[in-house]
Amino acid sequence: MKRKTARFLIASTVVLVAGLGVAALVYFGVFWPNDLFAAAYPVRGIDVSNHQKTVDWAVVAGEPGIDFAFLKATEGDDYRDRYFVTNWKAAGEAGILRGAYHFFTTASSGADQAANFIAVVPVEAGSLPPVVDLETFGSAPEDFRRELQAYLDLVEANYGQKPILYTVYAFYDEYLEGGFADYPLWIRDIVKPPAIGWSGEWLFWQYGNRGRVAGIAGYVDRNAFAGSRAELEALLSK
Repeated sequence: MKRKTARFLIASTVVLVAGLGVAALVYFGVFWPNDLFAAAYPVRGIDVSNHQKTVDWAVVAGEPGIDFAFLKATEGDDYRDRYFVTNWKAAGEAGILRGAYHFFTTASSGADQAANFIAVVPVEAGSLPPVVDLETFGSAPEDFRRELQAYLDLVEANYGQKPILYTVYAFYDEYLEGGFADYPLWIRDIVKPPAIGWSGEWLFWQYGNRGRVAGIAGYVDRNAFAGSRAELEALLSK
């Protein structure tokens, strides 16, 4: 009985230590469970904002698995990311395919938010489509859809590209489902592949938020593209 107890304690300790080791690797961004699923999509990239501060894009460009980057430009009708202009220029010079995104809020009209984005992000050949980040709850769905549509129409007219909608499941279900089927989706699911338990089609997938990339201090979001490199390049503005 004592021998069996000792073996049980040893086995339990090994399992506990192994579990803690895996948890530590996940916490520090060395390994992320979704990395296994994202391996099925070879075209991958990152998204950055002022949270990453100064990025060494020449170093980032030399890292494997960095085909594209989306850079935060604006938020609401007045906020402008202090690093966007530098990031836009340096990422382009490093040869990384890049696009800009706007964080949509409910505190101002869609038209005013579009004006803010358009004032900051240049119309430039070779750019990925503009992205609008949608995850702010609170307004009535019909009001939100009206303002979002106003934003999308103005942005598409300015850049000649249909914007991409970045969102999470709960937000999609409450505000977007059935109303914006013509717009490509960028879904966030850092736990599992979006194909599991969700029937929507996605173009981009944010699969992790604790990535480690040389040239970036701290963590960075990791993303996968649903198609090939050629299909990604086909999205670029002319």
